[in-house]
Amino acid sequence: MELLKQQVYYRVDALLRSVPINTLFARSVVEGNVSGGVYVDDCRAPRVCYIAHPYGMSLLFGSTDRQPFNQALLPYLLDAELRSGQEWLQVYPAEWSDKLKEMLGENLTQVNSDALSATRGQHRVVQNVRANFCFDPTSYKKLRRNLILPDNCEIIDDLDTIYQNMHGGVVPRTFWDDQARFKQRGAAFALLHKEELVSTAFASSAIDRYLELGIETCKRWRGRGFAVHVCCALIDYCIERGLEPVWACRLDNHGSYRLARKLGFNQVLSIPYYQLPRITR
Repeated sequence: MELLKQQVYYRVDALLRSVPINTLFARSVVEGNVSGGVYVDDCRAPRVCYIAHPYGMSLLFGSTDRQPFNQALLPYLLDAELRSGQEWLQVYPAEWSDKLKEMLGENLTQVNSDALSATRGQHRVVQNVRANFCFDPTSYKKLRRNLILPDNCEIIDDLDTIYQNMHGGVVPRTFWDDQARFKQRGAAFALLHKEELVSTAFASSAIDRYLELGIETCKRWRGRGFAVHVCCALIDYCIERGLEPVWACRLDNHGSYRLARKLGFNQVLSIPYYQLPRITR
């Protein structure tokens, strides 16, 4: 695996654009919206590529038969010492799932496997499922017509305030390198409850005519439906500008899945999703 220099990321652009699943997070790295790592088999003419996003998402795509690359990839996948945070890996094409099963052997387990609890803390890769969605404007309009903002609540679109003051796991600063780039290329809406910032929906990726939604609600304010209101504000923003809102989540992330369906997103694809081992402290 060779680390590709940022100034030649364009060498993987055509290969990346040929991947038909949601790859906006990977394209954000290649297009310089966020720092990350791009690893290839050959820096001059890549045939296989591994892109890591700092939030903890990665994408492996291209040829499955580049043996020197595969030999370097295997210890990376299994070495928990390399990761203090989460990393979730997507692969394309489907042959990569078979290749990983062959490479990982007993070090691969299923998320619902009886053996999973017995292997906690060991260097195992856990296979899950990620859902890709397609937006249905008709379903969304039915929801939007009857949506009323709760009392003592206000929706704002002050990107500086949201970037600086919204905290949590899924917030603009974890998906964009800096505030200036976020203001230039991103978008966000937040809900204030009695002037307290409690929920936000923002562009976790914005590439071409696609905008992927990131959502965060402060823990003590969850379960009150605030995320619906900020998501609607961002979806309205997309519709007004001819952008397509994009949603993806783990299949077992029931809160995100239910929210997507409520907002008019229909699941169109299920793909393998691999949680790599990490050090937990």
